[in-house]
Amino acid sequence: MQEKGRRETRERAQLLKLLRQSREREECAEDDYRQLLQVMGEVLAEARAARGFKQQDFAACCGLHKTTLCRMERGARDVNFRNLCLLLSRLDVELDDFFSEVCRVRRALKKLEGK
Repeated sequence: MQEKGRRETRERAQLLKLLRQSREREECAEDDYRQLLQVMGEVLAEARAARGFKQQDFAACCGLHKTTLCRMERGARDVNFRNLCLLLSRLDVELDDFFSEVCRVRRALKKLEGK
């Protein structure tokens, strides 16, 4: 009887450990996702500014509200693929070039963070 109780206690401890690890991975993935959105927004904002567009004018020419574009550039809003393609097309930026720059910036940030 005592052996059964010990086994259940060990199993419960293992389950709790797995649950904690799962939550830590989810938190890490969420942090990575937020960072990715921020980097994508920064790269998008830099491309827009480099082409001389003001935020309000660029949003209007893409059929977006200025607030929507602003939130995308801050990384506070998800960018769906269709809108991303539209924005990059209006900026004359290739999708590959955009993501290459996003990856370059993310690698630099990870180096700074020591990851």
